[in-house]
Amino acid sequence: MVPILSVNHPPDVSAEQRASIELLKRIRKRRWIGEDDDASRRESSAALIGGESMDKVNALGAGVALAVTFALMSALCAVAFVLAPDATLDFFSAFMHGLDLKVVKSAAPLSLGRVLYGLIGLSIVGFIAGFVFAWMYNVISRYRE
Repeated sequence: MVPILSVNHPPDVSAEQRASIELLKRIRKRRWIGEDDDASRRESSAALIGGESMDKVNALGAGVALAVTFALMSALCAVAFVLAPDATLDFFSAFMHGLDLKVVKSAAPLSLGRVLYGLIGLSIVGFIAGFVFAWMYNVISRYRE
């Protein structure tokens, strides 16, 4: 009888990922039996798989993830401001080390256009921040040893 899900060949793992997993298993075995030199050699050869570092962060993915996170935070902030404007200002005043934000409160009513403008703006800032973070991480991680 053939198992439904094979442990050696999971259905949602690419061939490159399977090769990486097998190589890491061999490296761990080498370290376990005390062959650290061979394990280090294999590890350095494993650092490049498919031309990319194994611990490389996808800059586009990080940018999109942070953009979506910032957009959700902006939307939640807008909802909080609609439901309890004074409490929201008090919270952010405490968050800003006691800066009195009631002084800079806009007299204009909150509109959908202003909310979308802030949401889109924060999404762009989040994307740029996430992309730059991942790119810098990848650059720095190349030179960590």
